[in-house]
Amino acid sequence: RIGSAYAMAKLGKIDALCKGLQSERENIRRAAAYGLATLSGHLAETAVPLLLELCESAAKSTRKYASFALGEMAPLSKSVTKTLVKLLLNDESAYVRHCAGGALGCCGIRALARNQGLDNLSTVLEAFVQSLDIEENRYACFVRWFLRPCL
Repeated sequence: RIGSAYAMAKLGKIDALCKGLQSERENIRRAAAYGLATLSGHLAETAVPLLLELCESAAKSTRKYASFALGEMAPLSKSVTKTLVKLLLNDESAYVRHCAGGALGCCGIRALARNQGLDNLSTVLEAFVQSLDIEENRYACFVRWFLRPCL
């Protein structure tokens, strides 16, 4: 399934991959997320608004995989930052919060490497610090590790 998702991504089948994120089957959702994660350029720009919308889904698995895909390919734009911070600080699911935190970290690292989206980094760092008061699991350890040069 993952090979098929990669092929769909190469062909620009963004709508089909986003539909896959809403599947009832876990293996289809995961494959679709991996396919979406490979997008770049114009295809990524097209997928970002759809993924942001999927981050509002009632299904926690859809929110989790949409945030994962954003973390792998989206720029640290204002809308991406706002959506992922909202998931990080407010989502009821620890799995979604964990993926949103990881996605923010990946987007932040890419922003630093590319010197793009740096104006949103302070929002990301503030959200990470706030999340430390919420989380009591391994995710909090991940955030502390990520922030250790800043603390």
